[in-house]
Amino acid sequence: MKKSTFILATLIGLSMIAKAQSEIRGITIDGDYAYVRGGGGAWYCEESFLHIYDIANPPGYSLSGSISDSICAEELVYYDGTIFASGSFTYWELKIIDVVNPLEPFVLGRYNGDWWRGRDIVIFDSIAYFLWSTCEYETAYGSLDVLDISDRTSPQLIVPLGINQNCALDMAVARDGYLYVVGGDAYGQGGRLSLVVYFDIFNPTLMFTNNLADAAVGIAVAANHLFIIDVDELLVYDVVNPGNPVYVTRLAIPSPRDIIIDGNLAMIAADTFGVYMIDIGDPGSPVVNRIIDTPGAANCLAAQANYLYVGVEDSLMVYDINLLGTEDVPSVPRRESILSCYPNPFNGSTIISYALSQRSHIDISIYDIAGRKIAKLTDLVQDAGDYQTVWDAAEMPSGVYLARLEAAGTRQTVRLILQK
Repeated sequence: MKKSTFILATLIGLSMIAKAQSEIRGITIDGDYAYVRGGGGAWYCEESFLHIYDIANPPGYSLSGSISDSICAEELVYYDGTIFASGSFTYWELKIIDVVNPLEPFVLGRYNGDWWRGRDIVIFDSIAYFLWSTCEYETAYGSLDVLDISDRTSPQLIVPLGINQNCALDMAVARDGYLYVVGGDAYGQGGRLSLVVYFDIFNPTLMFTNNLADAAVGIAVAANHLFIIDVDELLVYDVVNPGNPVYVTRLAIPSPRDIIIDGNLAMIAADTFGVYMIDIGDPGSPVVNRIIDTPGAANCLAAQANYLYVGVEDSLMVYDINLLGTEDVPSVPRRESILSCYPNPFNGSTIISYALSQRSHIDISIYDIAGRKIAKLTDLVQDAGDYQTVWDAAEMPSGVYLARLEAAGTRQTVRLILQK
């Protein structure tokens, strides 16, 4: 796959502002402004901040305003002149930031809860659905707090809804009052898909909880389908009957972190693997038609008016989706692939078999689930044919790993499970 060169702008190197772990961790867009949460990570919330950029005239952008009141948020949601920023860790509060004047944002109100990490927010009129979870093994628990936000200076809890979701991570809304929640267990392995019906805000009902093979990290809804990302793939469910999701198909995606949908295009931030652009015009057969090779780990996404905004480590990258869409898909043979990994799951070592349809440079590397490269198995030029290589993981801890093959412009990834 060719490297995309349609980078219109890098707005700012945020490492110049924050002192520690200054990655962009959240983006939301409304009208002429992009709201970007950056700075401190889990344990450095005091160094985090919210930046507001004027994006009215791309590719000319400018920083309008900023607030650094420990905006340690998993999610940013714009609502009627305010930003709702979910808190996490030592900053256990939902902050509501007035952005009516983008030059001078300020904290308007707070909601203090008994959670460990705020995850997501969905707002309808004067009601907010606030998802939070603790993910610490024996104490793992998830809940959905229903809040009255008619007075945004002092949100009030209407009802808490336990959702039987050990480590709830994300949620999305389908039609007719259905709210889907995804997450995993405390160990980041087994996954969950829960359905909440919220017709009656004073008595929301948990309809069901289904198990998924792996911990889900994100969800989006388009028409009659759910698109769920877990540790290494995209899952598609049919929700023509919203109360009965039906599994449709899956597509391998390495290390997904965030997903958004714009029309018939699903875009997935995939850590050091870049951004995957997926045609979902036929939800039963999603097809990767572009991979944006970002200059670092892609953490989060937002899109508006044909522009894609990507949080890439400490920079905000802006891509023109139309330009990306004009590039022809390379017509290289697609036989270059990892054919099998055996045994898998494995204990100690596994044999990775692959095939080349033409003489090419072959690179096979192993990554952990966080996207860090931990081993390079093959890095040489080989003729067409069938080959094998061995990964000796005797010194590695048990867990999920990714084997990635790159050859002749193609990239293939498979999941490996090390069990000791």
